Amino acid sequence: MMMNLTTYKFQPRSGVGFHFGEQGLELEESQVTFPSDSLFAAMVATVAEQEGKDAADAFARPFAEKSPTFRLTSVFPIAGDLPLLPLPRLSVHTKATDEAEREKLLPRKFNKKVRFISPDICQKLCAAADMDAYLTEEKGRFLQGGAIWLTAAEQARLPKEWRAISAAELTQKQVWQQHNVPRVTVDRVHNNSTPFLIGRVVFSQGCGLWVGVQGADTAVTGRVELLLHHLGDRGIGGERSSGYGGYQLIKLDFTWPQWEAGNGYYLLLSRYLPVMEEIKPALQAPDKHLISYQLVTVGGWLATPYQPHLRRKQISLLAEGSIVGAQVSGRMEDVRPEWVGFPHAVWRNGFALTIPVTAKERESA
Repeated sequence: MMMNLTTYKFQPRSGVGFHFGEQGLELEESQVTFPSDSLFAAMVATVAEQEGKDAADAFARPFAEKSPTFRLTSVFPIAGDLPLLPLPRLSVHTKATDEAEREKLLPRKFNKKVRFISPDICQKLCAAADMDAYLTEEKGRFLQGGAIWLTAAEQARLPKEWRAISAAELTQKQVWQQHNVPRVTVDRVHNNSTPFLIGRVVFSQGCGLWVGVQGADTAVTGRVELLLHHLGDRGIGGERSSGYGGYQLIKLDFTWPQWEAGNGYYLLLSRYLPVMEEIKPALQAPDKHLISYQLVTVGGWLATPYQPHLRRKQISLLAEGSIVGAQVSGRMEDVRPEWVGFPHAVWRNGFALTIPVTAKERESA
């Protein structure tokens, strides 16, 4: 099964950083991913600003009617021309049967250290392949101090300066750096200053972010590309008034690996909001022992050209990397503030973009 995914790279503009906040975290924290529901909301807001409320309603209507014209992955890091995916909530299989041997090959904290994986590693994990050779320098490579896992063959897709270096040197290369930027706010009444910190993510030369678009026809693809171009000028994430979030859009000619048909499990590459009839087979099926998911609470402030900034309703979605026990679709939710007279819907897109998984339990020693 080929993954029909149009892939775009967000190449950061020179010196530009990103601030991707998360519900419940302070300003000094910034994530390295931008979720699919936030990207869709930014697209709708862009349509409203440029074409008006009626155009924004028309853009969102197919999604509100459960007939999405396209699906989005979340925005993940990319190293050179190698898109990175979230580590699935799956077991890493090895041929090792002795517990000490397995611990040496696959330390207990391995899944906490690795955050992102390459497409080939993902395909092998989803196929329940034995990963012994890919955990060593024989066929495997690591970046970002071990936070990124790829194959030796995929090293050729990394930034040019990284392609011929040793596995040990490669491990120390940083796709991104996270740091805090000091800022100050001034009380206009008393002229008192209050210092604070803003989290900032900066990507190394040749690295950046990527997003995948699935299911769009030619006309829709053209409009999606145009909106992504506009968002590159406008910026994504927070602190855009300080110059954060800008990028140049590049369409990649990337061939995704062949995915096996799977055995009823699916990996989420986007956030997902279930419809009622999907909850039992996808999340509660008693015979689906490898269902594993993480919930994220989405709230915060809305941005609209028609009203002052207000808090939107909170909802919970399944996070990227979760494993569900059925092919799912998802839905959109109107999270407009709960007071009478708010002039328009505020949509959070929870339509799932998935790939199949052939999951199995690890055999006991």
